[in-house]
Amino acid sequence: ERWRKEGRTEENMRTDLDEDVLVAREALTDPRFAMGNSSQMRVTVLQTLEREVTNIETPIDLALFAKIRFDVNGLKTINDLSSEENGTEYLRRVANVMKNDHAAFLQKRFPGNRITIEAFCEGGDEFGLFVVADAALSEVDVKDIIAEYDRSIRAIETQDLIICDAESTIRKLKGYADDTAWEALGPEKRQSLIAETRSQIPDNFHLPASAAGGGVTLLEAFDPSTIKFDASFESFLRSIMGSLLDESVKCEKQEKERFKRKHETGDASDRFYSFLLQRTKEEREIALMKQKIAEQNAELERLRAGA
Repeated sequence: ERWRKEGRTEENMRTDLDEDVLVAREALTDPRFAMGNSSQMRVTVLQTLEREVTNIETPIDLALFAKIRFDVNGLKTINDLSSEENGTEYLRRVANVMKNDHAAFLQKRFPGNRITIEAFCEGGDEFGLFVVADAALSEVDVKDIIAEYDRSIRAIETQDLIICDAESTIRKLKGYADDTAWEALGPEKRQSLIAETRSQIPDNFHLPASAAGGGVTLLEAFDPSTIKFDASFESFLRSIMGSLLDESVKCEKQEKERFKRKHETGDASDRFYSFLLQRTKEEREIALMKQKIAEQNAELERLRAGA
């Protein structure tokens, strides 16, 4: 009505509304992967809980809902040792796994229990799944869903994104960020570094795709002591949602620590993978700087000894 009083035509109003809808959708979407972002995830969870809580015909069953969170491993490794473009492509392949409905698995694993899973990119290299079921989910059920996604992530090909024994990868691994410093070493020193590094890489090793995933049902996450029963209805729902989301983050971080410990003490491939994941570009540059300082100090000592 206000727009009509301002003299706007119906076409003007429809255009403005379309633009408002577009802006709203963009605010809730991760444009890299054409999927909902963390804001969309919160909206979806909140709307679902509101619908269930206000359904007076049936009491809400907290075990019908679960939140799963994945933290992708290896993004920084690919960014630093290959390229950021390849890092983004790596995430895009993981995002495709997340967006897949995994219908065949769900029908086989949960016969008679209709389950819907909506995927979101929570930012950076983190993805979330919001699970809604017709029948109660157990802790084992959530772990089985995580395992299914984990298997699909591990099946992702990465050989075209990073070749670990390539000279360009080894150069960056050793801390030589630009060609000038690398060329300044001279061919003999370069070949020595390449040969030394290649000898440390397990046979047929390639960087595996992986993600640490943890999840929890709303029944497990629900803590009455944190719920604001005397607050507004919206605050009440948000406190329930907060319990679910916070607990899923805790579960994911616990799995991340377990993942690190497992690979640190595993076989040669596991240990080299752990090395690639933990040795960031900054750490390599610091290590290289210390090495150069040590070499300079050794040279000074030799000069003093000869004086």
